[in-house]
Amino acid sequence: MSAFADERLALSIEQHALLWAIRLWTAEHPSGSDIILRLEPVLGRLGTESLAAPLDRFMATLHHGATRKIGIHYLCQARIGEDEHALLDSLSLAQHGRPFEALLLLRCLVTPRAARTALRHAEDCGKALSTAGRMLPPPAIDMRHLAFTSGSDGDAGVSPPPRHAHERRQMNRPRL
Repeated sequence: MSAFADERLALSIEQHALLWAIRLWTAEHPSGSDIILRLEPVLGRLGTESLAAPLDRFMATLHHGATRKIGIHYLCQARIGEDEHALLDSLSLAQHGRPFEALLLLRCLVTPRAARTALRHAEDCGKALSTAGRMLPPPAIDMRHLAFTSGSDGDAGVSPPPRHAHERRQMNRPRL
């Protein structure tokens, strides 16, 4: 893919709307404006205006429970970051009835308690999409490559699955 390729073109309309909403939430949240009022008209074009409230709760949970800075790009950015992919994949997994895998992805970003809360909100987002007749495509990642790690406080965590073949090969190499 060239440096100028727009990665958003590979997304479904539902994923594109969610990515836009996630980016807008991140940009607007510090201003204190009512983000739901900004999201509803745009999501309403897809018949998913009821998605605004659970998505707001999902993002607020991530914001308050983050264990590190979560990388979200500006609205017009053509590139999709790893954390943005993880959020889209976790929403898709939740909608497709794969909560354990969604929880593992969320745990890469937030505390265990926040991951459980975010999962409930992700499932609510999936229900809102399903009610409107919209389905997210299944995630493009193979969840079997999740690597379990031990955090500094002894809490078991997970590392996000690698998206590129060379990363998978490196991860699967035997350790000496």
